[in-house]
Amino acid sequence: MALFLSKEGFNVTATEPEETMANQIREKVTDHPIHVFTKTMQQIGEFEETFDGIYCIGNTLVHLNNLEEVNGFLHQVHRKLNDDGVFICQIVIFEKVLNQQDFAFPIIQKENFKFKRRYDISEDKVLFTTAITSNGQSISNTTSLCPITSQQLLPILKNSGFQTIETYGDFEKGPYSANSPALIVVARK
Repeated sequence: MALFLSKEGFNVTATEPEETMANQIREKVTDHPIHVFTKTMQQIGEFEETFDGIYCIGNTLVHLNNLEEVNGFLHQVHRKLNDDGVFICQIVIFEKVLNQQDFAFPIIQKENFKFKRRYDISEDKVLFTTAITSNGQSISNTTSLCPITSQQLLPILKNSGFQTIETYGDFEKGPYSANSPALIVVARK
């Protein structure tokens, strides 16, 4: 996404907390300048500059530990946006996940690998488990997520100072509902 935006003429700053992943971004950037930092979402306040837009897609917001961290992050986002700046966020619709004890995505089966994803509820967290099988070997990983619902997220955005908040069910601006593929939020300062 950062490379695409840079190619479109935007001045892009990307953050990735893991150095290996940040280096992969840097390696892909040859013809277009992208400023890549190894910072977490919680460190957005450390940037001296402000931005016209900030995006947090790919269900990354829910990697924060709790609603208090989400609240703190969104307040920092608001402070780091220029006047009329926009924040774009995409997360899974956790209302669907929380209403089921066993939520698995369709298996992605290709010629040389199989990819499985599932959510399991564990107290106030959702455990996201991925497994990939290739050449008879499997690798699995489980990540703990903060299951933010739209009913929780929208008031936090409003309390952070955003003037307009729009919700969509997909990146084509389809209407948001509990049955949408995702929750897309566009919040303007």
